[in-house]
Amino acid sequence: MAGSRCLGPSRLYTQCTPLRVAHVRILRPDAPGGDTLKQVEEEYPSAGRGALPVKDVGRLLLRCADRPGLVAAVSAFLAGAGANIVSLDQHATEQSGGTFMQRTIFNLPGLTAARDALERDFREQVASQFDMDFRLTEAAKPKRVAIMASREDHCLLDLLWRNRRGELDMSVVMVISNHADLADQVRAFSVPFLHVPATKDNRVDAEQRQLDLLRGNADLVILARYMQILTPQFLAEVGCPLINIHHSFLPAFIGAAPYRRAKERGVKLVGATAHYVTEDLDDGPIIEQDVVRVDHRHGVEDLVRLGADVERLVLSRAVLWHCEDRIIRYGNQTVVF
Repeated sequence: MAGSRCLGPSRLYTQCTPLRVAHVRILRPDAPGGDTLKQVEEEYPSAGRGALPVKDVGRLLLRCADRPGLVAAVSAFLAGAGANIVSLDQHATEQSGGTFMQRTIFNLPGLTAARDALERDFREQVASQFDMDFRLTEAAKPKRVAIMASREDHCLLDLLWRNRRGELDMSVVMVISNHADLADQVRAFSVPFLHVPATKDNRVDAEQRQLDLLRGNADLVILARYMQILTPQFLAEVGCPLINIHHSFLPAFIGAAPYRRAKERGVKLVGATAHYVTEDLDDGPIIEQDVVRVDHRHGVEDLVRLGADVERLVLSRAVLWHCEDRIIRYGNQTVVF
């Protein structure tokens, strides 16, 4: 129906197709590499703690211009479809005349079989009436995630470790790296490692190879300290959201050796920012941020270590919230329910 749109790219629900690896070297070392990860003592929000069984659980996210009757219309539709609302979170940017956003968790027996018809009926009966952007997902279907990395391992291995422990409910379909350094460590997690050499000199060819791998195979791409700039064409063609992580010294310390320059400046906070990727590089909608306090006794190596710790936490939280459909974007901001 005209006027209603689904949140996110249309490829989100595309069935996974076989990986195409032409012109890509797959590294399969003979000996598995060991990974040693220090568990951060700070409490981490586990996806399994207190979670409801995911069978027949749906998630409905929506965004539209605020007006009276929105909550009633959505609730009446779900009740009429035989669904039981488990939780409902909402936010309006203004008391009136702003943007309205809502996340509804519901239980509907036989959801998998009924999902397509439910989405169609919601679009025709509710979304078109209120000019809503919306997304309907099933909690029982983990998102297919691809991770892109370079040489730094802390974010990549932390995501794989949390996924193996059940803290991140996602299906890691591949790791793509422009360097071969981390092949051994990734192999220990039984995840395909794809080496696609990429530099500023071969960026067009490298991105085409990456797109051949990613399109139709991933619902989310995570840049786990991937140290190459992605072009606007890549972002337009990849067909799914991307999440990036970087230190929080931006824009004060841009470029090489940010921790050394931060030490020279006498910074008192070290932090990290996770955000969706846009053409504006590190200026995309922020999902999560955190900091740790430092002082004059911390050397550059201390700052780097603490920065890596907070990067792992911030990135894993952002990925968890995305995979649990907790994030709604509007403008260059996000609401995280």
